[in-house]
Amino acid sequence: MIRRLIPSKIKQEIRSLACKLLHIPYNKFGLPVELINWLPANRSITFVDIGASDGHLCERLIKQYKIHRGVFVEALPNRILELKSKFSAPQYDIVEIAVADKAGITDFQVYEGFDYVSSLLHLNSDFQARSDINLGQKIIMKVKTDTLDHIASSLEIGSIDFLKIDVQGAEHLVLLGATETLRRVSIIYIEVSFQKVYGGSSTLYEIHEILFDNNFRMVDIRQGYRDLRSEVLQADALFVNNGIL
Repeated sequence: MIRRLIPSKIKQEIRSLACKLLHIPYNKFGLPVELINWLPANRSITFVDIGASDGHLCERLIKQYKIHRGVFVEALPNRILELKSKFSAPQYDIVEIAVADKAGITDFQVYEGFDYVSSLLHLNSDFQARSDINLGQKIIMKVKTDTLDHIASSLEIGSIDFLKIDVQGAEHLVLLGATETLRRVSIIYIEVSFQKVYGGSSTLYEIHEILFDNNFRMVDIRQGYRDLRSEVLQADALFVNNGIL
């Protein structure tokens, strides 16, 4: 009862102070604390969010940092509508497309019950048995694809402070179509897999090889999804550009 009477702002300050005293990583906006060590705090930043969904991660980013420009890229029409209800031009661009290693039109696997696992790739058949997620009906829809290099060029995006990639196993396709853009990216926060959850998907080791070859190093990793046996399937890895940071 006493806790309910305390204003949320004061509770946040108490939690923040306690975490500092105990040396426990904490951010009052729910932003992954590993990002804070690398994002510039003394100027406005530019970010690109690929596989933006409803924009939840960058919503937290916006609460803590001044934003020069933000770009949200998403393939699902219903998520595009959500993004447009939250973010507006000219500060934010919203692009309805699936990012890949080439431009074209292809199939996109959409799961009505849990669209966070929707992908350009086919989800492996054993995933449902290993998870507690109700995927619902699968729908195949046609989507346009394009490379990050072409998108960045079309929107005249210069330096990118923060690039987030979460495209359910197709992260390697995004990187392969972004060789020019990667030179201008300071930080990449990317979902990685320890097993091939999707047919033809990449693993952490393949992502690391691609980014290592593009002059990035991995500086942190955050545990992600575990299956019913508590086996880690996915995580979020943080890479920084050796030529910038």
